[in-house]
Amino acid sequence: MRLGCVQCQQESWSPGLSTIRLFDFAKPHLRPRHDLAANVVHSAHASDVDHVIVDGRFLLRKGELTTLDEEKLMRETERRAFRLVGSEMQQVREYKG
Repeated sequence: MRLGCVQCQQESWSPGLSTIRLFDFAKPHLRPRHDLAANVVHSAHASDVDHVIVDGRFLLRKGELTTLDEEKLMRETERRAFRLVGSEMQQVREYKG
């Protein structure tokens, strides 16, 4: 695996916190590597982000979430979705176009 394009920035949603994202450029859709910034903007997918570090803490390491229980989140969202679909649907707002 070849990591590249380290992006450091101050996040507007979290003043004072620095964010670093490491992208895995060893993927066919990120070639040729003439312009790394253009590759990230036009060709990269969320799955190409391999590591995310915020304020010195890993949030994503080798593609795995480190601060959330992904299995628990998926179970909970599926449970809620089935509850929503199984209930009577009601119109929230009438759109007039």
